[in-house]
Amino acid sequence: MQSVKSPPRFLPTLTEVIPPPRDPQSMVTLDPDLLVDNLMQTLLPRIQVHLQDSLEQMVQDHLQILLPRLQQEVETALRQAVGQMQSDA
Repeated sequence: MQSVKSPPRFLPTLTEVIPPPRDPQSMVTLDPDLLVDNLMQTLLPRIQVHLQDSLEQMVQDHLQILLPRLQQEVETALRQAVGQMQSDA
């Protein structure tokens, strides 16, 4: 009678996935317009958020530069108006 041989305690395990070879004839051709449309649908929300953030920062930067100038122009206009009212009176 033969004894049943038990398998070794540690067996090697395949851990690397090897893709099947690509057959150029079986590859699906991608429609470039469809690919661009799909990419735009994916990227557009991120692009819009980035552009909005950038635009808001640019507007804030310009307002900080323009505000003192606008205040000066309003003050000058008011001084001229008050001066003209005093000379007309």
